[in-house]
Amino acid sequence: MKRFFAVATLLLLVLSTTVTAFARETIDFIPFKTYTICYSSAYPLESPAVYLPNRIITGEDLGIGSLHMPGDIFVDSQMGITIADTGNNRIIRLNQDWTLNHIIDYVPGETPNSLSAPQGVFVTHTGYLFIADTNNGRILEYDPYGNFIRSIGEPYTGLLDEDFVYRPTALVVDRTGRIYVVASGAYMGIMQLSGQGVFEGFVGAQRVSFNMLDYLWRIIMTREQRARLRMFVPTEYNNIAIDDQGFIFVTSSAITETDIVNEIITGDSRLTPVRRLNPAGHDVMRRGGLPIVGDMFWTHSTTAARTGPSVFSDIALGEHGTFTVLDSNRNRFFTYNALGQLLYVFGTFGVQAGAMNAISAITYHGTDFIALDPIMNSITVFTRTSYGDLIFDALGHYANFDYDAAIEIWRQVIAYNSTFTMAYASIAHAYLDTGDYTQAMSYFRLAIDQTGYSVAFRYWRSQTIERLVFLFLLILVAGIYGIRRFQKWIKGRNRDEKYLGKREGFINTLTYSYHVMFRPFDGFWDLRHEKRGSLAAANTILALACITLVFQALFTSFAFMGVNYFYMADLSIINTAMQIVLPLLLWTLANWCVTTLMDGVGNMRHIYIATCYALLPFVIFTTIGTLLTHVLAIHESAFVNIAYTIGFGWTFMLIYIGNMVTHQYTVAKSVVAAILTVFGIGIIVFIFLLFGVTIGDIVLLVQEIWLEVSLRF
Repeated sequence: MKRFFAVATLLLLVLSTTVTAFARETIDFIPFKTYTICYSSAYPLESPAVYLPNRIITGEDLGIGSLHMPGDIFVDSQMGITIADTGNNRIIRLNQDWTLNHIIDYVPGETPNSLSAPQGVFVTHTGYLFIADTNNGRILEYDPYGNFIRSIGEPYTGLLDEDFVYRPTALVVDRTGRIYVVASGAYMGIMQLSGQGVFEGFVGAQRVSFNMLDYLWRIIMTREQRARLRMFVPTEYNNIAIDDQGFIFVTSSAITETDIVNEIITGDSRLTPVRRLNPAGHDVMRRGGLPIVGDMFWTHSTTAARTGPSVFSDIALGEHGTFTVLDSNRNRFFTYNALGQLLYVFGTFGVQAGAMNAISAITYHGTDFIALDPIMNSITVFTRTSYGDLIFDALGHYANFDYDAAIEIWRQVIAYNSTFTMAYASIAHAYLDTGDYTQAMSYFRLAIDQTGYSVAFRYWRSQTIERLVFLFLLILVAGIYGIRRFQKWIKGRNRDEKYLGKREGFINTLTYSYHVMFRPFDGFWDLRHEKRGSLAAANTILALACITLVFQALFTSFAFMGVNYFYMADLSIINTAMQIVLPLLLWTLANWCVTTLMDGVGNMRHIYIATCYALLPFVIFTTIGTLLTHVLAIHESAFVNIAYTIGFGWTFMLIYIGNMVTHQYTVAKSVVAAILTVFGIGIIVFIFLLFGVTIGDIVLLVQEIWLEVSLRF
């Protein structure tokens, strides 16, 4: 017996040590990674933790018995906590320190007199409690002491179908007493009720999404079929919140993957999973960063239950205009600032502390973040880290117009996380607001924010022009004078009798391209018959075109580079030059093949020279457009596009005229030759690809034979 008890005691010690170690591991282990999303690539970038799991609270910890499928949680202005314990048909009200205040599970004088699966709660700034008593189809109001005041039943309106069943699931109340209700199956928006509970209309209906095939199919249906068909209805909302200014935040989990992809690609936010509505029901959400859709990439996921885009099912409003949206698809929390820029993401599926099986509601309790788990029937409390404190301190200083302090704190944030582009953008905005536009442009560039950079540049330009207006006028006059002198010199080289004996020289044949540009019919005729062009000049113009393309790629202003900015590290001068050289050589070869069969009089040399001479407008106007990007802002990009369009259009026109004059074709025959040349280019490319694949297969076969022989001998 002594030996038995000794062994048992030893086993208990080992087990207790194991349990203690497991508990400590559960507390210390962080089951998720915090990340932001790279503005350039849209891929996740790991960052320091902003929130860490602190503790898990159950109904037993609160002394109220087990929670059962809790559906909502709300923290009021006095830091009191209200929980909709949906499965137990009750409302739990807690004090700031998580001690029990009172429980509501009975409605005196009402029929029925008990709650039935309440899913939403809201407490006004004066402490009045509103409950969405879902299955009973009503809204209940209680005073701050838990006394029942009134019941608001189904609102009367002829806008809903006769078979509609009123099931309120979430609600908010503004400072004027209006009640905004999210009801299951209500596709026309949020129900707006007066302070007396009278229906006033729908607010913020989502844009209808449909495809043309469905629309055409609806046209050919009979009236009875259309009457039975519920089609082209707006998407319903699933949750709601209201800020201190009276703006309503709503989320929807029914936005299709196609619409989310469309918002990511095009920026079209008319059909979006989260919106901020003004009293008129218009979306006024500021979207200063990536689209507010959660994760930007999801096809790489291998877990079937977690594929697809983020699904927003709740929203919590934080400090300084921040808001956190719950992605119930992956149990992640996406937090954005007041400008709609992503701050951080954390959370995951799991059974460890801080990882949850499901989440029904989220809210803030001071600086703590709270998530409600309806599967484990528990509340997880996340505590903010020192890194998170820095972020919110910086946001607070910026909101209070203390820009110097905000800049200093954001620099501390960057010391923690140098890849946090939002911190650079915030510093840039602070410099912009203080009038330091040079620093603002510098930090907008670090933040890869081309729109913000353009705004700062516009202010810097105005400031610079005001200071150096006479210098700019002097440069403008000198530039115009220089261009006029250059034109006069070129015209002299092309026309003066003293250059008559030098017309076949390199300088004269090169400057003659200017004459071809403005008088193409005479110019191309002289290139062909008067020997005014040369192969050396043609090669020079082609080289200038290649240099122009490289110059455009390297020296376009940051504000105008678009997605090309993200590929600057991979820029190859040879590959860029081949974008001009290869099409020109293919055109020359294909055009010679076609025109030989169509009685064209030009040979391959004539075609090549004429085509190269036609590139001069491209060289001139592409250079002008590139230079304009350094003096214009994004909203003035039309002038840059005009310069590029003139250059390309003029060049293509000259190529066509050169083809017609070189081969002595009519207008119609030249058009046919040009079309056949394009087809010829396709055939040549196909032949080269086929030849390359065949050669590759032969080389591979020889390698395999050589390997086989080597292994045998």
